[in-house]
Amino acid sequence: MIKTTSKGLLLSVALLLPLSLSAEAGKCGQGKCGGTMKSAKTVTAKTQAPSEDRLKAAYTLLDTMHMADNYSRMTKQITDMQVAQAPQLAAIRDTIQSFFDKYMGWDAIKKDIAALYAKNYSKEELEKMNSFFASDVGQKYIALTPKIAAASAQIGQSKLQGHMDELRKMIDEKLADLKKKKK
Repeated sequence: MIKTTSKGLLLSVALLLPLSLSAEAGKCGQGKCGGTMKSAKTVTAKTQAPSEDRLKAAYTLLDTMHMADNYSRMTKQITDMQVAQAPQLAAIRDTIQSFFDKYMGWDAIKKDIAALYAKNYSKEELEKMNSFFASDVGQKYIALTPKIAAASAQIGQSKLQGHMDELRKMIDEKLADLKKKKK
């Protein structure tokens, strides 16, 4: 059960983290909000600490995007998913929730997330993003993103569900071919 739960936790985290981040914010890093084009390497390659101005702009943006609420919802969703997958965990729901809050909650990661935004966006880009997310349309985007992302995931899952036998067959055939080649 522990092994299955661990795999479920990792899958949950992988699926839910993107829901808490904004796809619209990513467009600014691609030069689509008036900034300069940046490479995808920027996200992880920069090690220099961002300036205080950029950090301040990043914190403002994250507040405007309601990231604290998003991460709180995310940790609750992960806990709910774990309990749904293993109902015997319901008795220790609070312990599981405390763990996720401690290591994935907003207080645990806000400095890192702010630094990530500040390293990858200029102060001007962060301010433009903040203007968008502070607008009525930006707030609607923030409010609807989790619902749209969940519905999108459901669409993808339903498209795949009817073809799982085909995938299993393809995998089995490829594994058999690889096994033959090794002999």
